[in-house]
Amino acid sequence: IIAYCLSRQPWWLLPQGKPKISQGMPVEFPDINTGLTIQAGNQFTGVARGSTPNCVHLSEMASWPDAREQIDGSLMRAVVDSPNVLAILETTAWGTGNWVHDTWELMKEEEAEGRARMMPVFLPWFVGTDLYPSKSWLLNAPISPKWIPSERVTAHADRARQYVLSNPLLFKYLAKGNRNWRMPREQMWYHEVEYDSHRRKKELNIFLSEMPADPFEAFQS
Repeated sequence: IIAYCLSRQPWWLLPQGKPKISQGMPVEFPDINTGLTIQAGNQFTGVARGSTPNCVHLSEMASWPDAREQIDGSLMRAVVDSPNVLAILETTAWGTGNWVHDTWELMKEEEAEGRARMMPVFLPWFVGTDLYPSKSWLLNAPISPKWIPSERVTAHADRARQYVLSNPLLFKYLAKGNRNWRMPREQMWYHEVEYDSHRRKKELNIFLSEMPADPFEAFQS
């Protein structure tokens, strides 16, 4: 992935000089004093221990065997707060009582107090207007002109609307400042069809975790 991205950068963004390669991946750019390290959530040594990273991206921490030690005990001790530091931690919620849920609740509390180290941001499934549903999906499962949304999907859309109107980022960028914003009919149809499909497969727990309207629904068991 890293090599793919580098090969498609404009010439004026590419680092000068020849990078150091390890196992087919560029890991060091001496001319700009930059290094790249890839680590895993299931490794035995602490993530980023012994370094001071200024750009961090973590993914799916809910599935890490020991996120408390790897992140709180190791990574966050190595990251020095500075305007030059960017850290992005993104994950699916997967229930309560785990590191993700505890961290989310704490950051929400500390954000209200004006002292959160990380900014909690929940991006619901319906922000992906180009993906859910895609044009191909709609061609395969077109909306019937006679379709009337069920009470369940209407309640889901109402909950989504409440969250969008209460969230400054979503209100600005998704609703475009329109207080009359509602979930598009195509997305309501998509949610109803996918819900029914997962219900029939007895996989509603998976569907509801992946397709919530707001943070409360995201953390349901």
